[in-house]
Amino acid sequence: MYPVEVIGNIADLVRTAFDLPCPYEPRLAVEKLGGKIVRDDNTVVDASVKKEGAESFIISLNPNKYPHDNAQGRLAIAHELGHLFLHMGFLIKKKLWKSISEETYMSYSSETLPKNRTREELEADEFAAAFLMPRKEFDRQIYQNKSKDGIINVNDIANYFAVSPKMILTRARWLGYVEWW
Repeated sequence: MYPVEVIGNIADLVRTAFDLPCPYEPRLAVEKLGGKIVRDDNTVVDASVKKEGAESFIISLNPNKYPHDNAQGRLAIAHELGHLFLHMGFLIKKKLWKSISEETYMSYSSETLPKNRTREELEADEFAAAFLMPRKEFDRQIYQNKSKDGIINVNDIANYFAVSPKMILTRARWLGYVEWW
């Protein structure tokens, strides 16, 4: 189990090591990491990550769920990167990565959620949020997009990070900017 701070640090290290400009593009990260993204219309899951060879991986996206490179597709890719690093050990835990078979390791299906939210799924969600909206940059955007009366312009922040307004609100709640209701 990874503490939230460690997950954020891992996301920061990936972005720094691969010199990814903000806002971060998960497809560019996959490319720089030597992986591939494929669309698989024969799958029943929304997204999955699979080891390919000793040093590569494939992220599969269901085109019926993610027909375009929109905010949800970007989130799915970042979520699978979370599994790749945190649960498969890619570039982080060499013994773990070596022990992973070339079968699909992690997959996500909205049909089974939220009833099957495992610790690993929650950690991958946290990684995705930290990867797409790093804490320092998120803090800066909140400050720049807050009116004098304390109202946060969620849409402008969502546009900046190329995510949905719902994801901005969720991240703001996780970081304590907005109360849970």
